[in-house]
Amino acid sequence: MNKEFVAVFRKIAAALLLAAASSTAYAVEYDLSDTPLFTLAGVDPNIVLTMDDSGSMAWSFMPTAVGNYPSTKRAKSAAYNKIYYSPEVFYDPPVDEDGVSLGHSSFTAAWDNGFKKTGSGTCTRDLSSDYRPSWGGINQDHCGSSNYSDGFYNRYTSSSSEPAYYYLFDDSRSGCNGSVTDDDCYTK
Repeated sequence: MNKEFVAVFRKIAAALLLAAASSTAYAVEYDLSDTPLFTLAGVDPNIVLTMDDSGSMAWSFMPTAVGNYPSTKRAKSAAYNKIYYSPEVFYDPPVDEDGVSLGHSSFTAAWDNGFKKTGSGTCTRDLSSDYRPSWGGINQDHCGSSNYSDGFYNRYTSSSSEPAYYYLFDDSRSGCNGSVTDDDCYTK
């Protein structure tokens, strides 16, 4: 049995040597580019511009889940409501179609609409006494409108005006569980 193994081994070894000796090595020379291939060919434009003019664009909160909590402290904080005023952000005044600044307003005469400062439907608010957090509203008009609701969300979070305010998230407050959804974590 040992002789049979040796004989089979010799046949396999001979076949492998014969195959190796009969094959020749081919080396193909390639001209490799020094420039990444993706930069060599142009790419057709691939941009889609989407304009959303749905009713939710008039809302003063984001994300949508915030809309269920208008009377909470967290709804009036940039930590929870991502588009509420944040004292950590410098807000540039709006610019016109030529990129020219439309200027700053005053705290006691803040424009309702910084893009439309004159003409019908414009007004200013004294934020030191006449502020109500806006919650949205389709065709919203803060200038004397008595329409309190847009049919989906109440236009304001409260029915009376007061000095402008915001809440800051502070997870070191007593009773705070560290979650942005816990109203015990906010200071005015």
